[in-house]
Amino acid sequence: ALLNSASTGSWSLQVRLENDNKNRANKAFLVEDFMPERIRLSFSADNKAVLSREQLQNLRIQGEYLYGAPAAGNQTSTDLIISPARTPLSAFSDFEFGPQPGDIRAQRFSLKASTLDNNGYAPLRLHDTTLQALSNIKGPVKLRYNSSIYESGGRPVQRSLEITSWQQGNWPGIKAEFDVSDNTLVGGKATFSLIEAGQDGPLADRKLSIELIKLKRTSYWEYNPDDGWRYRYTETDQPAQRFEATTQNEPVRISLPVERGYYRLRVVEASGNASSLSFRIGQDWWDYGNREADVRPDKISMTLNQPGYLPGD
Repeated sequence: ALLNSASTGSWSLQVRLENDNKNRANKAFLVEDFMPERIRLSFSADNKAVLSREQLQNLRIQGEYLYGAPAAGNQTSTDLIISPARTPLSAFSDFEFGPQPGDIRAQRFSLKASTLDNNGYAPLRLHDTTLQALSNIKGPVKLRYNSSIYESGGRPVQRSLEITSWQQGNWPGIKAEFDVSDNTLVGGKATFSLIEAGQDGPLADRKLSIELIKLKRTSYWEYNPDDGWRYRYTETDQPAQRFEATTQNEPVRISLPVERGYYRLRVVEASGNASSLSFRIGQDWWDYGNREADVRPDKISMTLNQPGYLPGD
């Protein structure tokens, strides 16, 4: 252990065996003065809560000194990250909601900086640009707030809150009862569990329209100067099966006949909100590896024309 009088700054610890100068381990570390936080930062909603759009606009942060007084007048800042929430219900964490995000990536926004009021509160209201980004995402949305309250010397006290915004009505939820990327179901049946849910959880006696779609892939090679040759494909939807089901107090189970290949299950509730889940039947990891490594347009395969040779052959 270091002495209490050790100077601050960069240190390095080196460990080696006796009489062995070759094999050694090094670890760098910092010694700094520690000052405990003087402000407690909290949010008006619980972590992992599921809120409506209206409830989002009522979110607040609170700052108070550890001795109890509100941190009135301190500056705040908040960064927000939004992305599709595919598994928003903790009680049904294996069920996926909304269309698969595809190329939709997480988006970052900075909320308007504010000052804590006399009671130590500041709003976390979303501006128009952020609200529009929320509307552009179909299905539940995950929001991560990274908030800071600044002490008088400028040091930030930072906390995060992750919640789900349930928007645009009810949504079907889909759970695959098998591994969607590695299975042995060729010629068998793929089993799924289905529910319909709102912000407060599953709903019974709701009609669901179900469609199983076979994805026909047309493969091709593509070249670009940065990546070289890469194997690509386009997909064409081929509807394979359509039927309806009614939700119950427990998840509804369905089993669908499948062959080798790629599929998408699409489930639509009465108002038109659709959830989807893509999956593959069979195993083809070896095929992808061969395409990338050996079978390329800029390579040719060569073999010897006989088992052995003599001098002069």
